[in-house]
Amino acid sequence: MGLRLVILFIFQLFFVLHPSDVLAQLNLKISNTEVAPEPFICPGQKPIKTKAPTLSNEEELIFPTLDEISTALVTNQPQIRESANQNKALLLPNNLNQPIKIGMWGDSHLAANFFSEELMKSIGVAKEDIFPSFFAANIGRAGVRLPLRKTCLGGGWKYTYAYTANTQTSSNSTVSNEFPIGMIRMQAKNQGSYLWLDFRTQALNNPSMQSIEILLDPIGTDEQTILGITLDNGVEESVVEVGRLNKINVNADFPFSTMKIRLIRGSLSLNGFIPHYTKTPKVIVDNLAIPGSTAKSWTNLSQVNSDIPPYDLVILSYGTNEGNNPKFDSATYQADLKQGLTNFRRIYPSTACVLIGPTDRGVLVPSNKHLKKGMKPKPVPDLLKYSKVHANISSVQEQEANIAGCSFWDWQKAMGGIGSAYTWAYEKPPLMSKDLIHLTIQGYQTSARQFSSDFLLKSLINP
Repeated sequence: MGLRLVILFIFQLFFVLHPSDVLAQLNLKISNTEVAPEPFICPGQKPIKTKAPTLSNEEELIFPTLDEISTALVTNQPQIRESANQNKALLLPNNLNQPIKIGMWGDSHLAANFFSEELMKSIGVAKEDIFPSFFAANIGRAGVRLPLRKTCLGGGWKYTYAYTANTQTSSNSTVSNEFPIGMIRMQAKNQGSYLWLDFRTQALNNPSMQSIEILLDPIGTDEQTILGITLDNGVEESVVEVGRLNKINVNADFPFSTMKIRLIRGSLSLNGFIPHYTKTPKVIVDNLAIPGSTAKSWTNLSQVNSDIPPYDLVILSYGTNEGNNPKFDSATYQADLKQGLTNFRRIYPSTACVLIGPTDRGVLVPSNKHLKKGMKPKPVPDLLKYSKVHANISSVQEQEANIAGCSFWDWQKAMGGIGSAYTWAYEKPPLMSKDLIHLTIQGYQTSARQFSSDFLLKSLINP
């Protein structure tokens, strides 16, 4: 069956610096489509060939032995730092209404979604009652699990991150790039670049979308950009002059499941997507965590470009990537975090918030099994190197969380304190992954249940 496209231009004029800089919205009304295919099949892509690491170019690293761990713990005699904010109910608004809205930002510990999924399960919310209100432009990003059935992309997409944004500092102010609330952008410049989204999930197999807003970062040049947009199995229709648009509102008179975007000409910069469903969720969860990110995502912001209403609760989880910096400096980190939380409060002045500290982290040791005769065994490194840095980071985070009016959750303490990464690695089943940095799925689930219990989150949904 065919597809009919009615285009209505609605221009919102903003004269900033130059009257010719016009931002506009484009409304697309789509009707008479065919149901999306099942299953959603991505175009064929050749797998990327990678060479397996060998001992000649990468040293073999293994778990330290229990004796080595015990020696390190006895020698260092670490003290478990007490947290003042653990085991306290959150100060949520008194007039909290459904759907309750939760926003989550952080690094790889949250990006895989295992923590957030178990958190909702521990509260007692069914999967089919949880929807996101925003999809960040992190489609296809390694280490990210989105609440979508499937995504496809190709043609050379690139990402830009708020935490690595270039800032220009003058004697009077610091100016940085304006970023979307997802702290990430996707850009494509190659003809034929495509992005496909299947909004169905395991908990929701039927078409669920009524409309969607495509948020764009206007290019601001005279370059003509043409997109092709398709809903479900309909006919692709062209959208012309995208270069100066900041939003495309795609409205349908039928529930749809999939959307395809194709770059026909020009270049495209995506800020994210705002979905509108046929069903009202009980809880909204926006997981905007990005692997590799730091709290600099908030520090570098001059302002945020967002059409997203405020959240009832925000969870911020950072520290692991900051602690990986060999030049980590506590005073510099504290100053950056203070500025980041100040920016956060400027955007969300009254939202309840929790700052989550980094997990404990271990150190892999060199394997000596391949040493040739006469060679000296390599020494065991400081097994608590990162544990001590993470404890320092947690201390700073707790101080700044209190100043910003946020609660704090010491993830390292919840695991058992300094050195607990090794304990979790030797659990059956293991709660720590083989890299001694990330947790296993069971580890994230265990942590989420503890977090929920510590902050009495079940009363959030069932008071």
